Amino acid sequence: MHLTQNVGLNNTVNLIWDHYEGFDFSTYEIYRYSSASGWEKLDGIASNLTSYTDLTPPSSGFYYYVVKVVRPSSCTSTRKVGTHNSSRSNRTTDQTTGIKSVAGNMSNLGIYPNPSNGVFTLTFDMKKKEDVAIRMFDITGRLVHSIQYKNYSGTFRKNLDLSELGSGLYLFQIVSETGIVYTQIVIE
Repeated sequence: MHLTQNVGLNNTVNLIWDHYEGFDFSTYEIYRYSSASGWEKLDGIASNLTSYTDLTPPSSGFYYYVVKVVRPSSCTSTRKVGTHNSSRSNRTTDQTTGIKSVAGNMSNLGIYPNPSNGVFTLTFDMKKKEDVAIRMFDITGRLVHSIQYKNYSGTFRKNLDLSELGSGLYLFQIVSETGIVYTQIVIE
């Protein structure tokens, strides 16, 4: 299932996903992770629906969502360890530009437009001087881009031309002395 989200009226969050095709099930389970409260199940909705609106998203910190289907009967593999009793969507990040507020010395992280043709603007604020490393990984976990800044503070705003990397989903990792932040980008 591919899950997307957008900001609705009064800062609600709209979730939209592709219908799960696999085993029969009766309910989609909606989960939200927030930096303040961890994982929580928000709701269960009928399997013929593929959208949900979170009317009370967190007002600060980072958060993301997962939609899950649970198999009504047990399924255990004889070749692999574990069960195959559920399936989950991808994880979304808050808002359309990535994680908006983060812990530590860094805040107001944004990367836009997302998706794009490979040219992005990366922004964040650093309250006090820290070393910052910005790393980008492809979906196999291979490091494809890296930038380091020493004793950085203030508002960071940089245009990044990553079009030579090709189409795909990439993971950004921003490491400071007080925390690590992850967000995803898509190059079309």
